[in-house]
Amino acid sequence: MENDLEAAKERLAKIEDEVAALSVQFVAWLAIASVGGTVSLASLGTQSPDPDFTLFRLIPRFILFLTGAAFAASVLLLNARSKTAYAHHVAASINRNTVNAAISKTPEIFSDPQRIADEANKPRNQLIAQSHLFHKTAERSWKNHTWLNFLSTASTITSGVCFVLGFLWPIFLIAFSDQGLIPNKP
Repeated sequence: MENDLEAAKERLAKIEDEVAALSVQFVAWLAIASVGGTVSLASLGTQSPDPDFTLFRLIPRFILFLTGAAFAASVLLLNARSKTAYAHHVAASINRNTVNAAISKTPEIFSDPQRIADEANKPRNQLIAQSHLFHKTAERSWKNHTWLNFLSTASTITSGVCFVLGFLWPIFLIAFSDQGLIPNKP
């Protein structure tokens, strides 16, 4: 039974590592594609018959691509901070469990004069206070991890949407705009 549990933990850890690697690759692709789209459109715009007109028409696309690249870069930072918060959560949880095990092994002393019991329970009460502190740290770290994970997901979605809209902008100009992307000759 324990071998099955260990094998499952190893498989889950491997899957988590693969998902993290794929996420990083996707975010890197978004950033590179957005910057590449900006550079290629700048090149196209400068080589058109009227570069000022073409580059002006492409400004929304430049903004979208650069915004997408910025959000893709922020994902890496947010993921790193999220992993740090998760590590703090795990460390505080382990410390809390260790202290709780020590508390359970320490008997509580009862005495008719309460001051004698208070003095005898002082080390145990210090452990309880330490356990509460570790618990608060674990909870705060978990909330930070969850919030940073949400922000990372939102940044990834925003970057993807900016890339798609930036890609569609010239197509929209060509298909639905009277002026198009390259000016008509008078």
